[in-house]
This record gives sequence, C-alpha cells and structure tokens, in this order.
Amino acid sequence: MEKMKKIITWLCFCLSMIGCVPLLKAEIVSDRDKGVRVEGGFLSRFFGKSSPSREQAQLLIEKAEAALSKRNFRSALSTYKKIAKRFSIEKVTTKEGKEVYAVAEALYQSALLRERNSQWEHAFNALQEVVEKYPSYDFEKVINAQSRIASKLGAGARTKIFWVIPGFRNYDKAMKFHKQISENARGPEHAPAALMASAEIARSGKKESEAIDVLEQLINFYPEDILCEKAYFDLAEIYESMVKGPLYDQGATLKSINYYEDFRILFSEIEKSPRETEVEFEHRRASWQVRVQQAEKGLARMRDMLARSKLEIGQFYHRHGQKFSPRGSVAVPAKQYYQEAITLAPNSESARTAQELLEELQKTQDQSQP
Repeated sequence: MEKMKKIITWLCFCLSMIGCVPLLKAEIVSDRDKGVRVEGGFLSRFFGKSSPSREQAQLLIEKAEAALSKRNFRSALSTYKKIAKRFSIEKVTTKEGKEVYAVAEALYQSALLRERNSQWEHAFNALQEVVEKYPSYDFEKVINAQSRIASKLGAGARTKIFWVIPGFRNYDKAMKFHKQISENARGPEHAPAALMASAEIARSGKKESEAIDVLEQLINFYPEDILCEKAYFDLAEIYESMVKGPLYDQGATLKSINYYEDFRILFSEIEKSPRETEVEFEHRRASWQVRVQQAEKGLARMRDMLARSKLEIGQFYHRHGQKFSPRGSVAVPAKQYYQEAITLAPNSESARTAQELLEELQKTQDQSQP
C-alpha cells in the first residue's frame, strides 16, 4: 500500500511538470538596437524585462506630442521621462509617421526640451544615449542637435539651474562635447567641424597643447577636408605664440616655420567643395586670401627669430669662445652661425648684423696671420 502511494505521488509530479512546460517556454529574440533578450514564458521574468504594451507606449507618445503642440513643455517633458523609464523595447509611430523605439523618441524630444531650458549637459547626454543604444534612430538629426548644443555652450551660453538661475559658462564642457561629436560622426560631414570648434575653444582658453592635439587629428584623419587649410595656418600661429625669444630653445620656431611653409605649398590655391554653395565658397576664399598674407608675414617673423637665435650663438663664440678654447678653433663655428643667420633671413636686421660681424671676424683673422 505504501509503495502504491509513492508511485501515485511520482506520477502526479511528472504530470504537473509536463503541464508546466508551455509556461516555461520562452523565445530568445535578437535585434540591432536592443541585442539578445528573452521574451515570453515564465523564464522571461528572470531573463527578460516585463514591459508594458506597445499600445500604452503609443498613447503616452501621443499625449506628449499633444502637450508639445499646446506648448505645455513641462507636461511633455514629464511624459517623455516616463516613456524613457518604462518602454525599453516597444516601438511607436510618431506624428511624422515614422516607426521608432519609444525610448529613443522620448530621449530625443526630452533633449530638445532640456536644450530649450538651457540644461545643456542633460540634453547632450540624452542624445548621446540615443547614439549609443539606438543606431536605427535618425542619426543625422541627433548629431545636428548635439552640434547645436555644443556650439551654444562654446559661445558662452550658461546652464540654468531650476530652469531660471543662470550658472557659470563651461567652455571645457563644450570642448568635450565637440570631441564626442567627432567620435560619434567619423566622417567628413560633422567630425572636421567639431574638431575645429574644439580647437578654437581650446585656443580661447589658452590651452595651446590641447588645440595642437585636436588640429593635428583634423589634418591627419581628414586631409582632404576644406578645414585643413585653416588648421595648418592655426597650427603655425599657435606655435608662433609659444616662441619666447632668440635666447630660448627654438623648437616652437621651427614647428611654426614648417607649418607656415606647408600652408604656402599645400594651399597656394583652393577649390570649391561639392558641399559648399557659391556664397560659402566666396566667403571661405576671402578668409583664405587674408590668411595667405598673414602667413607670409608670420613666416618672415619666424625666420627672423631663428636668424636672431643663430646670431646670438655666433656672437657668443665670437666674443667669449676664446675663454674656453683657442681663438682659431672658435672662428669656424662663429662663421657658420653667422652664415646661417644670413641665409635664413637675408633682408633682416639680423642678417645685416651677422654680415658685419662676419667681416669683422675675417678681418681679425687676417691681421693675426703672419
């Protein structure tokens, strides 16, 4: 009798397990935006998110769009925040008739509302989440919104605290945003402009090394872009600003000369880009002509600086070299440095001085010979 009870108990257990199989059945789903996940069945409670229906997401999207049309921005933002938290995989149809992920649309629209409220960082971060998690969403309008936010912040816009109180300007954040845009959009449409904007912000903040790094990225990664012309000129100017004088190391002087010369050689003429209008090209051409004239003057200044440095070294050998070695042995390097000064900037004051000292040195040598 006891044995029969055990058999009946095991049979009941087996039948109950067979009945639970449909409940345990789950579907493994994979898509481009949300990756691999478990949907349906009992297992989805542990491996997948239990999410509301698509109909609920659609109703909330329509509610938010209606609030926007009535300019009830706070209500719209509140609804979009609710959508972003609750509807991670549901798709909705926007008023433009496009089918998108509800959370992606909510993040994008909430970013625009936060931009309107001058909450720049929150807005940019929401857009960045769309870029990273929802690649099927309209990338062009997201990257344009990011560029707009970074440009406003770089122009000195202040973040508003509680939508009212103006905060501090944050140029470092603007520079960071532009760099992020260049990483998001690795192509000629957005990245070069973002890198140039980041470099200009760095220059305005006296951060020459950061500006150099960004401009070098531009000319190395996008050598055919129209902004390379300005990048070469800017690099020459930045290195010129780092020159301290003829008595100091001339590494920055040589770098400046190299970039000025590259600018003259590579951009002796410029052509219209397919992306430019005639008006845009004429405006760029006028700016280029100004830079060409400035580059000639800058190159002359840097050559003169290098010539003055050579002159100083030559004078040291000429006037004080005999304290350390016989005069005959210091005449050769002194002459060499004088000649280099004359060659570098033949029409400069340094060249004229070097020529006079060279003649004086030669005369002294002639008199010392028997």
